[in-house]
Amino acid sequence: MSAAVSAAAPKMQAGADAYFALVPEWVLEDPKISDRAVRLYCRLSRFADYETGQAYPSRKLLAHLCRCSLPTIDRGMKELEAAGAVTSTPRFTDPDNPKVRTSNLYLLHRMAPS
Repeated sequence: MSAAVSAAAPKMQAGADAYFALVPEWVLEDPKISDRAVRLYCRLSRFADYETGQAYPSRKLLAHLCRCSLPTIDRGMKELEAAGAVTSTPRFTDPDNPKVRTSNLYLLHRMAPS
């Protein structure tokens, strides 16, 4: 590699810049899943437990990270759920009071639905 090329090449940084998200090929290829919903799946996968596939980021945080609105997050989630890529379950801070919600529990499905 020439000195000019190596000087222009980005340097790998430690920390948050070194993280990445894995997306199953079937999620990328499903015509019912938009590019925005794929980005949402990527963000969810960064929060998901590797073994269980469970994640529980808030919709507000997901909207911030995806640089979009809450309704856009909701539309993307509907696409992912309809395709079988994600299951969303409401969570409550007090099980006896369903009016007080906390973030949803998301279960990412890495295998294509059969």
